[in-house]
Amino acid sequence: MEYGSRLPQMLQSESLLHWDLLRRGYRLHHEPAAKIYHLNFSRLKPLLFEHLLAARVFGADRARNWGAFRKMLYTLGAPLLPLIRLKRILKETVPVRLQTSLLFRASLPLVLNLCAGSAGEMLGYALGAAKAREQLFAFESERHLHINEDDLKAVSSLRASL
Repeated sequence: MEYGSRLPQMLQSESLLHWDLLRRGYRLHHEPAAKIYHLNFSRLKPLLFEHLLAARVFGADRARNWGAFRKMLYTLGAPLLPLIRLKRILKETVPVRLQTSLLFRASLPLVLNLCAGSAGEMLGYALGAAKAREQLFAFESERHLHINEDDLKAVSSLRASL
């Protein structure tokens, strides 16, 4: 409740909310038994578009109170993000023994998505959110139009088995 009218904005970039809560001395707890139903896009265009917009909003929100020099540094450093994040992702695949063939099949969309996120953050740091927040909201409001029927069937059968 302390966030007041800023709460919707904080929830849109939940990493910023988590970082702020931790900075203020709160402890975050994750419930391992919690179950959620979430469907990502299997089509590349909506996946990249959503990630670009969300990353731009994140970058703008993160840099809101930064000075020009820090914004410039993060803007110039943003092209390194795909490499940094890919290294972390690959490291996390080891303990779960992710099949190499699966990782190989996912590599192109993964790298493109990492690049879209990097471009979005760069735009957010350099130019702010502009209309990205409104575009993201509109896109999310019509999310169902970008999910194909096979994906919905797969999720429906998965949900029924739980």
